[in-house]
Amino acid sequence: MSAERLTILAVATEWDSKHGGLSTFNRDLCTALAQCEGVTVFCAVPALEVDEVERARQVGVQLVAAVSVPGVTELQALEGPLQGISEPVHVVIGHGRISGPAALAQVTDHFPGAAYVHFLHMDPSAIESHKDHAGDGPAVTADQRVDLELKLGRQARLIFAVGPELQARYSVYFHPDQLPGTGGSSQA
Repeated sequence: MSAERLTILAVATEWDSKHGGLSTFNRDLCTALAQCEGVTVFCAVPALEVDEVERARQVGVQLVAAVSVPGVTELQALEGPLQGISEPVHVVIGHGRISGPAALAQVTDHFPGAAYVHFLHMDPSAIESHKDHAGDGPAVTADQRVDLELKLGRQARLIFAVGPELQARYSVYFHPDQLPGTGGSSQA
């Protein structure tokens, strides 16, 4: 792949951090990847804001938008066609259960040759009991969210756990080569 650039697409809910740390993590990751020689980085967001597009461009990242579809949520729209990508994508990054489904859909439906990379950001079984829940309660919600993380991770070429606790928690579920740092041949 020496003559061809590596093209990475990160799927996110926003560029600026209006709703939490996941956005900051994604923005910093995209910025760092864009500084690598021979790498083009796109970041898919639900809608483009002119000032965000310019700030992203200044750090070497190209923001692209989901095609708006009436009656479809912003996250669901990220599963569909994206405006602004005119080259093959080699890697698609999803962040946990938040943008992972949309990232996996991008690989499956739009960039079938791309590798799906899944980032694990939290352990639902450790945090759901601290949240207010209606309906089934925190244990059921945690189980459903862990199950989704596992399903997404099993479809990934590579999984990164953010921090040693998550690394230990999820290492029992995935092949060591899929989750760097668990004794496999690949290293993060």
